Amino acid sequence: MDRSDSDGPVRAWLWLLALGLMFCALSIGLAPGVNEAHYLAKARHFWQPDWCPRDIFLASSHVHLVFYTLFGWSTCWLPLSWVAYLGRAFCCFHLAWAWRRLSLTVVPHEWLSVLTAALAMVGITYGNAAGEWILGGVEAKSFAFPWVVLGLAALAAGDWRRVWLWLGLATAWHPLVGGWAWVSALFAWLTTPQPFRHRMQHATWMALGAACAIPGFVGVVGLNMEMPPELRTRAAEIYVYERLEHHLLPTSFGVAAWTRFATLVALWGIVSWRVVVPASLQRLQRVVVGSLLIGGAGVLIYAATFHDERLCARWMKYYWFRWSDVAVPWGLALALAYRLFGAAGRSPRTSIGRAVVVIAAVVGVGAIVLARWTWIPEGDLQGVRSLFRDREWQYATYAQWKETCQWIHHNTAPDALVLTPRCQQSLHWYAERSEVVNRKNIPQDPRGILEWWSRIQLVQSPFAVPLDEPATRAALTALAREFSADYAIVLNRDRLGMLSEPAISPTFVGSQQVTSPPDSPEGAPGESRIEVCFHNEIFVVIRWTTGTAGPVVDLPTGGAAQRGGP
Repeated sequence: MDRSDSDGPVRAWLWLLALGLMFCALSIGLAPGVNEAHYLAKARHFWQPDWCPRDIFLASSHVHLVFYTLFGWSTCWLPLSWVAYLGRAFCCFHLAWAWRRLSLTVVPHEWLSVLTAALAMVGITYGNAAGEWILGGVEAKSFAFPWVVLGLAALAAGDWRRVWLWLGLATAWHPLVGGWAWVSALFAWLTTPQPFRHRMQHATWMALGAACAIPGFVGVVGLNMEMPPELRTRAAEIYVYERLEHHLLPTSFGVAAWTRFATLVALWGIVSWRVVVPASLQRLQRVVVGSLLIGGAGVLIYAATFHDERLCARWMKYYWFRWSDVAVPWGLALALAYRLFGAAGRSPRTSIGRAVVVIAAVVGVGAIVLARWTWIPEGDLQGVRSLFRDREWQYATYAQWKETCQWIHHNTAPDALVLTPRCQQSLHWYAERSEVVNRKNIPQDPRGILEWWSRIQLVQSPFAVPLDEPATRAALTALAREFSADYAIVLNRDRLGMLSEPAISPTFVGSQQVTSPPDSPEGAPGESRIEVCFHNEIFVVIRWTTGTAGPVVDLPTGGAAQRGGP
């Protein structure tokens, strides 16, 4: 490999460091990231089943078995936030090492590995159709993508033996990420002219790569065991139509997203058209074509089955569009770098093009970093935005949510079960307690999906409970009895009523209206009654106690947080 501007290993290591630091900057943000409270909590429960033992999501099937086995142990020894930051750093530098190898295979200039990576990440961030991303948190796919890049680097170099090994490891970490990359690499292999005897030699390495991928499917194979077909189909409907349609159904992506993605595809076609490129780039462009064929197959399947939701759900749950969201920006970045810096001579037009590309990369990376840096972690943004539009109240809600969770952590039993506002997703992270359900944490197995959906339908939230009304007290108590919940976090209605423009209607909404029976007055001996044990301006923690007749503890309206014993 001709690395024309490399004069030694020190310079190579410096460029690798720069690339890794850029990826770290693109992963900036407080923990938990958008999926970290989901994956890292499940990883800890995998190693410590007595941690949050009554949580249905944490106890559901462990699909990403390699991730939980090889990385999850760290959650037993370090705080979750430390695991998140260290995991991000490791994945960023692993990806940097892999991307440098890929970039140098196409354009042999060390500094261009940073430029192509910047262009690729900007393209993924602003040009995706199905919402795929690579940097921004640590989860199973964060470990899978570097192996995919290493596989593509081997493919570009014509080393088909290592292609299947690296993609097999990627599939072990994440079956869909590695699996779709494997399919497009297979397309490139079939369409690349080569002697028949070479193909026969590669078949052995394919088998070895498939063997490496087997651990990734161990958890997947068990998902549908002992479940009737009709229940598996119903679970797929819930998964596709009720929870993840924004990633799975092409009609849910929106016109703007499709327009941005089509623009990237058009730019990739223009840059690649009628340009004599090396064999390495030709093989990579075949991978891009393979990813577009996979996405096109997804569109055709949806068009053929959308009239039958049951049939459509069974097919569309496989994320047909996630790989092209990544492969097209990668192919465009490398093709553009080769055309402007690898093959082009010096001319005014070429110089202008180079300047535009460099400026676009710098501005794009800067915009991503600025957009991702916020004092509210991405794992908490959805919850606070579901309550308030005002930015100042969002910050206050985040701070008081953490305060509420810390009270629960220090004042409740480790096996306590908490009924929470549905749109939050970080009770595990801050309080380390089991929760009844939240919308983010959908299990992967059909049985778990059906249980999750039944709970979501019963627990309508966010809600603000007027505790002085017997009907709503009874409804909340009915939910607690249904799930054997010990505590509930509700919204402080007195404070919500002071807001001029809340994002939601501050009323309790339940699946059913439950009223106290006339012959069983609230507070009678032996009856459960609601007691407020903590509150601040936004949240109220309540519990159910059994005792003699007495009034429900009044909800204070002062601004300072109030604390009670467990």
